[in-house]
Amino acid sequence: EDDEMKASLAAALVEAGDYREGERIYRKLYEEADDASGKLKWIASMVDLARQEGREDELVEDFERRKRANPREVTPLLALAAIYRELSDEGGQQEALVEAVRRRPGDVKLINELAEVLEDTGDFEKALNWRKEAAKRDPGPDSKRRLADYHFRQGDTEAGLEALRTIPKEANDPRAMERTLQSLARTEEWELLLTY
Repeated sequence: EDDEMKASLAAALVEAGDYREGERIYRKLYEEADDASGKLKWIASMVDLARQEGREDELVEDFERRKRANPREVTPLLALAAIYRELSDEGGQQEALVEAVRRRPGDVKLINELAEVLEDTGDFEKALNWRKEAAKRDPGPDSKRRLADYHFRQGDTEAGLEALRTIPKEANDPRAMERTLQSLARTEEWELLLTY
């Protein structure tokens, strides 16, 4: 609640043209957040403000400095990836995520995020390799389902079905099954869909 009130104040200050004070509040909210997701919540506001002031490069450089100052931390890299996403810089976003995965190689969530960015940018071979890596590191049904969905989106129905066959029946969550069936429906393989 308190953070939302501060954010409203920052937005009002920016609206009134007091960019510096609005920026100060957004940065304070970022710094005071307890975890990475809490910090990332404020990135879009910081990018919007930097855009209004024509200071996008300064914001990027600030987080590049943070990245270098904290060579073991992942949070500055996640912030950089979010900044680059907001700035529509897919290459920068990809680079930040690759470095984050290097720093935290066992983080399947990061690996999947990287795979999504690679897929979005059309680097399908690397996206597939990272999807496979995620499934290897987390052999549970979620990673296998993501791999299957990837294959379905790429039109490789057989590989998608093969990935699904490795999921034990008792591990099938109804919502996850529904998402998988939707992916399969996009391939227009109606017979397969009916038998699955």
